[in-house]
Amino acid sequence: MNVAAQENDPRSILSCYRQLLALRNRSLALQAGSLELLSPAGVPLAVVAYRRRHGEGERAEVAEVFLNFSSREARVELPALPDRTVFSTLRGPMDPSESRITLQAFEGVVVCQG
Repeated sequence: MNVAAQENDPRSILSCYRQLLALRNRSLALQAGSLELLSPAGVPLAVVAYRRRHGEGERAEVAEVFLNFSSREARVELPALPDRTVFSTLRGPMDPSESRITLQAFEGVVVCQG
């Protein structure tokens, strides 16, 4: 599919990259935060999870990323961040009130403040 065909498709790869870049541009945690690998309980080894943190204490900005490298679904617990945004590489923006989600095969989810 060429760029012209993807321009108006909200589910295209082009749209996904644009939304991810916009999310990164709004988040200091994603731009310049420290990196901590996570090992969520009960999550398959095929799911890579990490936290990015910028700043200290109550003023810290946090983002967590979950990447499913498996051809199977995986359930994950989402962090309870204030005023959070949840974005999926397959579904686009998601309901920020969800506390658990099922990652589809080869799906990535970014959860960040703001």
